Amino acid sequence: MQESSEREIPLKGHGGGLTVAVFKPILSYIYSGEMDMNSKDNDLIKAIWVEATFFGLLELADKAINHLHYKSSSERGDNRFAWAFDVLPLAHDHQNSDLKNECIRELEAEPEASIQCRNEINKLPGDLFKELISRDTFWPDETVIYEAVQHWLTANQPAEGVSEKEKEEFLQVKAGLLDEIRIQHIPADILFNDETMLANFGPVRITEAMKTKHCTQIKDKKLRGLRSN
Repeated sequence: MQESSEREIPLKGHGGGLTVAVFKPILSYIYSGEMDMNSKDNDLIKAIWVEATFFGLLELADKAINHLHYKSSSERGDNRFAWAFDVLPLAHDHQNSDLKNECIRELEAEPEASIQCRNEINKLPGDLFKELISRDTFWPDETVIYEAVQHWLTANQPAEGVSEKEKEEFLQVKAGLLDEIRIQHIPADILFNDETMLANFGPVRITEAMKTKHCTQIKDKKLRGLRSN
């Protein structure tokens, strides 16, 4: 047996090896039933959550998720957008709607600022980015949303030599993202003079959008479905 022939036994967790930094607090919890959740290291807390779920330590997983969920805005500070973009994919993958909604609320609180976090946005899976920009309550300037989509597409462009299947999947994601751009909110002079917009949307779709251009604003609420440019 491996245990009798080797002094070190590799620990395997979710997706591969288990680091000492993550295993120590898990082991401590197994022995004591307690765990210090005062860490401000999001990566560590996220890793504990994933591994605790993998090993069936549901109470510990709940502690970790609650720590991420109820971390106060003051603790997040100037990094609140980075926190939200960092935690959002994990909450999405693990179907934790409460935490996911908390991340989205953080991003929607200042959408004009959060949409500028290009490096963080570029790390989002395409389906999750699409979900974010599909929301009526995520209301940055539509031109800025388009620029963010273009930036994401450039950053996630398939490398040379990838399979045709991967290329096709990327094109499907691209089409889905572009479908979420509400081009009726983009000024006509930009639409008809921006070469990338003409290439991505085509003159027919642009012309149709101009016919249904929204010019409505309800009080001072900026909603993507009901606002003026």
